[in-house]
Amino acid sequence: MDISLSTLLLAIPIGYAFLWITVPLSTLFHELGHVLTAFFWSNDKIYVKIGMKENGRLFRVGRLQFNISLSTNYFGSCTYKGDGVFRMQKIIIALSGPIVSLLLAIAFYIGLTKVPEMLWPKFFLMVATYVNAKIFITTLFPRKRKMGKLPNQVWKSDGYMALSWWNEKSD
Repeated sequence: MDISLSTLLLAIPIGYAFLWITVPLSTLFHELGHVLTAFFWSNDKIYVKIGMKENGRLFRVGRLQFNISLSTNYFGSCTYKGDGVFRMQKIIIALSGPIVSLLLAIAFYIGLTKVPEMLWPKFFLMVATYVNAKIFITTLFPRKRKMGKLPNQVWKSDGYMALSWWNEKSD
């Protein structure tokens, strides 16, 4: 496949546009992985946040409340009270987001191998594979880091949360 200079020059803005599409959607699907399992085991309200802004678009669907501000920063969270949710259920809820991201990365990769030699569809599938693989890796491995300016603002990965609940003493 021959690629012209104009195609290469278009790759940067189009790649950025692909990121603006895939990052929030992939983050949303990752969080929906948590939502599905939390919805199954918890009777509490479930809060889903996509993006870093506090003043995102708010809407409710039953017991779900969404706060969505589109950006390319990969930030999302799913919170619920957790009253009456057992330790193993919390672990499964924590790991369900990374599992969704892994399944999406695999699906996009398979699509990448099946699409004929068409530049832009392949490029989109490469971006989507990368984004979902990155979300999978960064959320599965146990780690925490400071977020924001306040000392209590700490981001904990899904793997960190699952490991914390795994090591928790049973009642």
